Amino acid sequence: FQAVVDHETWVMNLKEANLYDYPIWYKLYSTRSAYQMPSLLPQDWDNLLNKMVTDNALFDIYYKNYWKNSPVRPTCDSECKKRMICDLRSGRSHDRKELCQELESRIDGNTRTSWRTWIYNGLALSLEDMHFTLN
Repeated sequence: FQAVVDHETWVMNLKEANLYDYPIWYKLYSTRSAYQMPSLLPQDWDNLLNKMVTDNALFDIYYKNYWKNSPVRPTCDSECKKRMICDLRSGRSHDRKELCQELESRIDGNTRTSWRTWIYNGLALSLEDMHFTLN
C-alpha cells in the first residue's frame, strides 16, 4: 500500500525574482501541518471539509493557502465558501447536488442570524441608545 504522506506548497515573490534576477523560493505551508491532519487519506480530507464548514478560522487558512497568500485575494463570503468546499468534495460537476447539499445547508445554518439573535441584538442596541440619551 502506497500513499502520499504530505504535500508542500512552495512560492516565490515575482517582484524579488525580477529585482535580483533569480527566484527565492520559500515553503508556504505543509498540508498536514497547516490543517492538523493525521494523514492525507480520503477520510482525513472528508473530516477537514466537515471541520471547515463550521470553523471559519480553518477555512480562512485554506482560503489564504488556496490564493498562495496573495495580498490581492478577493474576499470570500458564505456563497464563495459553499462553492469552494463543494468543489473540494465533488470531482465531477454532476455530483455537486448529491454531495454538496448537506454541506451547503450547514454553512447556511452557521451564517444566518436567528430571529431570536436578531431581536436580542436590536433590543441591546435600543437600550444602549437610550442609555446615551438619558445621560
